Amino acid sequence: MVTERSLCEAEDRHPPSYFASLYRDNNLTGGHIIKLGPKNDEAAKEACSTWPGGMQVGGGINEDNAEEWLRAGASKVSSTPVVLLGLRRVRCELTRRRSL
Repeated sequence: MVTERSLCEAEDRHPPSYFASLYRDNNLTGGHIIKLGPKNDEAAKEACSTWPGGMQVGGGINEDNAEEWLRAGASKVSSTPVVLLGLRRVRCELTRRRSL
């Protein structure tokens, strides 16, 4: 039986490059690296450099650091807050147009 504890222990035994190499070696493009807390940048950069252009990065991505992550090897970056703000602006614009 796989438990949360066993998953954490498995992750602790292997560096980020190990998991990225599994994606690379099996030609699985588009794997996501999601940085969920502080001090995740080093691990994410290690995975990106293991398979440049093969992994996507999200979590803490913004207009100030997105290009840095692409240069570090990410194929794409994901910035949910920017997307959500964009959708909110669109929704407001549609509401304004309807009221005209």
